[in-house]
Amino acid sequence: MNCCLLVFDVANKSSFINIDSWYDELCSSTTDVQRVTTILVGINRKSRRRDVTLEQCQKLSEHLDLPYIETNIEDESQVLDLFKVMASSAISQFKCRASLSGSTSSTSSTSSNSDIKLTQLLEKAKWKCQKCSC
Repeated sequence: MNCCLLVFDVANKSSFINIDSWYDELCSSTTDVQRVTTILVGINRKSRRRDVTLEQCQKLSEHLDLPYIETNIEDESQVLDLFKVMASSAISQFKCRASLSGSTSSTSSTSSNSDIKLTQLLEKAKWKCQKCSC
């Protein structure tokens, strides 16, 4: 399984602008970018002035068709959610590949998390297999 975090600093506009070229580089360096779990991550520090608006971040997320998570490095908020989203998407890819190859998996996934935002991120991050209906 391959995973990629495209990370930028919301207080540094140039790092945000570079995301497009980093994503293009990812696409050109793999034969099937759909098999790479990729998440767009904005790093925020409450003590710094924001140069990239949340609207710009969401617009780029939609343009690249990637889930977007904003984390705060001062209090580490959303970091756990970031890795939950990545793990969930990677597990979905693994299960789909196993079903395509005829393998079976007895792993079941249950979630008791009632956080709607996390659930929405997980839904957006789910890998979409084009060869089956998983």
